[in-house]
Amino acid sequence: MTGPADPQQLRAPADAERAKFWDLAAVTDAEDVTRAARIAELAARQKAAYRRVVAARGRLTRARRDGSAAQILAAADRLRELQAEADRVADTGIAEMQALIGAGLDNTGVLIEQMGRTSAAQTALTDTYRGGTGAGG
Repeated sequence: MTGPADPQQLRAPADAERAKFWDLAAVTDAEDVTRAARIAELAARQKAAYRRVVAARGRLTRARRDGSAAQILAAADRLRELQAEADRVADTGIAEMQALIGAGLDNTGVLIEQMGRTSAAQTALTDTYRGGTGAGG
């Protein structure tokens, strides 16, 4: 029959798992900051494109009020161009945001998995000090 594990044999693996966790946490935090900044930038681009569409609608309304066919046609053409541009900006922005958010979720999953390994290693170490009875025993 073997006795309980030597705590010193379990300390290095527990410390290594904890170090991996904190390294991953630091990387995840840094990536979250850059991800949030990029998402804010993409949202600002979408908002600016939408503001241009709203302004173009206003110009079309004024042109219709003034009654000049040439101005109405020019304003309507410009509105269509800006709407198409806003749609492109939104489509590409949303796709990139989804990719960024997906990557963030993947990183969180990796961090949670490492948290589990860290917890298991720490529990094994702690159990040796309890006489090897297992958690809660």
